[in-house]
Amino acid sequence: GDDALSGGVTVSCLPGSGSTFGLGSTVVSCVATDGAGNTATGTFTVTVRDTTAPVVTVPAAITVEAAGPTGAPATFSASALDAVAGSLVPVCTPASGSIFPLGASSVTCAAADSAGNTGTASFVVTVRDTTPPVLALPAPLTVAASSASGAVVSFTASATDLVGGAVTPVCTPSSGATFAIGTTPVTCTATDWAGNRVSGSFTVTVQLQYGFLNVKNLPPPSGTAAKLGSSLPLSWRWTLGGTAVNSADALPLITITGPSGATTTFTPESPGSSSFQYSSSTFTWQFNWQTKGLAAGYYAVTVTSRKTGQAYSGGQIQLK
Repeated sequence: GDDALSGGVTVSCLPGSGSTFGLGSTVVSCVATDGAGNTATGTFTVTVRDTTAPVVTVPAAITVEAAGPTGAPATFSASALDAVAGSLVPVCTPASGSIFPLGASSVTCAAADSAGNTGTASFVVTVRDTTPPVLALPAPLTVAASSASGAVVSFTASATDLVGGAVTPVCTPSSGATFAIGTTPVTCTATDWAGNRVSGSFTVTVQLQYGFLNVKNLPPPSGTAAKLGSSLPLSWRWTLGGTAVNSADALPLITITGPSGATTTFTPESPGSSSFQYSSSTFTWQFNWQTKGLAAGYYAVTVTSRKTGQAYSGGQIQLK
């Protein structure tokens, strides 16, 4: 400043201009001296305050897969930086590691400094269900035909979903349906609440398995004997479910083992001197066995369907 007489004044302050002032209020004392050594003093106050909130840094949106019906745990990290205090640990709600429900949940993280300034930031945790159910299907099934139409087959298929629990699969053909003779694929599909779908398949094989019904001489009536040299009729029917069925394509094979152990076979294609007859009205097969030239004794007869591979004992026939 200026002095009225000397014209020159020197002013010095503590703390000086440009000093770093701490938080709170600081009194600055200044002394003015003129050229004659006269002094004057004065003070003023510098107040430094903290009104800046910490800066909170949070993750980008997080997506996790559901681990069960309650949702899934999600872990994350957040940080905060304050201009005065430096690094701070924010508090997040819900906390990292919490179980988050299905759908989108907002997470808010807050950090407060010593001056009471609070900074916040938010992000979203989404729990989704993209996992299909798990199917449990039978192993391939094989059943015997109960009629010419096939067989009624029942089976159990199930499915379990992580979120929805038990899910009932839809199977085509369904359990309890009539399956035709042969092999039929069964496809089962299970869909959970979120539309996730899984499909699987197994096979049902219905085998033609005949029953055997004696009509005549297989075996012959007890205590009877056939006359050597005669034509002996041997008749039978093949059945399904106890009922005679059309077996025109059963491909019969007659095997006869004589008293010497020698075996002879006969088919409709190669009947030898004997013959085969089939009645399409009664479903009866008849083999007319020519016994001329055979030795007396007991002959074991077996009837086989070459279509199914099944063999049936026709018992012992005595020739004399």
